[in-house]
Amino acid sequence: MSIVRLKPLPRARVAVLASGGGNSVATGDVCAEEGLEMPALSSQTRVSLTEYISLVNQGVINPLDVPGVLASVPLLRRTLGVLAEDPTIDLVILRLSPEFLAGAIGVSEFVDCVLGFARENAGGKQIVVAMAEEGMVGGAEKYADDLREAGITVYGSLRRACRALNKFSLYHRFVSESGAGEPSAPAPRPDSGPC
Repeated sequence: MSIVRLKPLPRARVAVLASGGGNSVATGDVCAEEGLEMPALSSQTRVSLTEYISLVNQGVINPLDVPGVLASVPLLRRTLGVLAEDPTIDLVILRLSPEFLAGAIGVSEFVDCVLGFARENAGGKQIVVAMAEEGMVGGAEKYADDLREAGITVYGSLRRACRALNKFSLYHRFVSESGAGEPSAPAPRPDSGPC
């Protein structure tokens, strides 16, 4: 199965979309423990998000607690577009819970949405998908396989994603700060193996 590398990432300032209050708290903890920055979204980003995201049982503070967005391809597409314009964010992580994987979005529609964002966003923001470990059953492998085949980096857990992204970022920061340019040996792969 072909896996596409991420572009160099000297900083790992991430925005995370999660689908539930408990998930959002745990998401923030994992990102911090693994060394990823989760900056506050810009005020313009927050204003743009609140134009269409209800704050009833949802939140637009990073990590974003947005189950409604993760259940709707049009809302997900719009949200990714807003995040792509935020100068404080380098990368977007979608944390897919078991509830998401059992929900209404079809695999092909979700993959098309994520792939379209990865290819077309004007801000050049990268995207990574992290499956919830407890969600890696049933149809979850179909999402993971289809995303990987489309060239999206997918991890079998948020912790694995954060750990790999931090190491990847540290490597590229070292290369950038050393002034030596990219070495002839390949960079550490930020992509996942089997979920």
